Amino acid sequence: MRLATTIADSIPRLTGKPAYRLRLLAYGFLGDLDVNIDPVRSAEPIRHSLDIAREWAQADSSREPKFLVAVLTREWADILWQTGDLNVARNTLAAGLFLKQGRYPAFEVQWILMLFVLAILLAHLYAWVRPTLGPGPKTALQIGGIVGFAAGFPTNFGTATWAVIPRIFPLGWMLELWVGSILATLVAG
Repeated sequence: MRLATTIADSIPRLTGKPAYRLRLLAYGFLGDLDVNIDPVRSAEPIRHSLDIAREWAQADSSREPKFLVAVLTREWADILWQTGDLNVARNTLAAGLFLKQGRYPAFEVQWILMLFVLAILLAHLYAWVRPTLGPGPKTALQIGGIVGFAAGFPTNFGTATWAVIPRIFPLGWMLELWVGSILATLVAG
């Protein structure tokens, strides 16, 4: 396998193409061979494979390099964990959970505007069902509760199941949508 990494490293010099995938896979396989037997020996090839994946992700914005960065980050953190460097392992995983910069400009303003639009839509929904269910706080509670549950539960249940964050966060996010929906319809009523 070490010969394979040497050959893979020579490809960019010979062809002028970076051969990111081939190089990171060669180093990744070399690291995977020793990961359970000798994590210390597997650390360097995995770290080098992660460096190549990061370089590839900078050069190419497609999904594959980003996915491989995520997989190799987890492998690197696992090796750090096995070698006893628990704080660095935890920090490595935590650094991969959030983007360094948000995808949407002025996110906070957009978030607040979106909540106002949703509150207005809920008020209209309440107004539409009021002739059928009758006016009052009971109808407002029913509509707000149903819409809030539908908006907040499915996504946050999935987040609580699969995300590597404490379950209290998705619970809080769900309750925020649920209570906010109920308050929006109560105010409209």
